Parts: sequence; structure tokens; C-alpha cells
Amino acid sequence: MIAWTPELSVEIKEIDEQHKIFIAAMTEMEAASEKKQERAVIGAILLKLFGYAHFHFATEERYFAMFNYAGAVPHRKVHEEFVKKVLDFRQRYEVRGEDVSAEVAPFMYDWLVNHIKNLDRQYIGNFHEHGLK
Repeated sequence: MIAWTPELSVEIKEIDEQHKIFIAAMTEMEAASEKKQERAVIGAILLKLFGYAHFHFATEERYFAMFNYAGAVPHRKVHEEFVKKVLDFRQRYEVRGEDVSAEVAPFMYDWLVNHIKNLDRQYIGNFHEHGLK
């Protein structure tokens, strides 16, 4: 299980709050998986994760454009790869009936922690220079 810690902060309140919502959804998925909850519950959480990813990525990418962030292109590519993976989870779950719940939480945890620590931290200086904190 993942918990918010200061080392996950990107020092930008809006984005930190969005990351916390991701963590809450991941915790919800992990709990649902452990409890072997109904397919509808798992499906709703997957849908929430997918929708929130779009919202969060749009936030970051809007700032990339506003601040002419030099690392925007590779960062967007990572976002696109994440969306493809989540779409794959949804496809496997909804169309093929596979139980992907045990895979989603660990994937999300690894992805989010690595993404924040290795990629999101790269834009902090640029965003701060433009007054976003």
C-alpha cells in the first residue's frame, strides 16, 4: 500500500493534491482486490483511475504549454504509455472478463512513485520560475 509522504511532493499544491487522489484510488483498488469485491466495484475503480489520469495529465500538459517546458514531449509520451496500459487493463477486464485487480494496484504504485520521483520532479524548477507553487 502506498501512502503520501513528503518525498512524493513536487512542491506544487495543485499537482500534489491530484497525486494524493491517485493514491486514494490505488488504495481503493488494492482493498477491493484483497476483499475480492464484485466486478462492478473493480470496474468502477478502473474507470475512475482512467478518467482521473486524463484530468491530471491535462493539468500537467497545460502547464507544459503555458511555461514552454523543454521536457514536455518525452513527458507526454510517458503519459500516453500509461493511458495505453490502463486501456489494456480495462479491455482485459471488460471484454475478456479477466480479474486484473491484483495487477492494477502494484502497477499504479510503481508507475506513480517512479513517475513522480524521476519525471515530475524535473518540471519543478520551470513551474516555480513561472510562479506556480
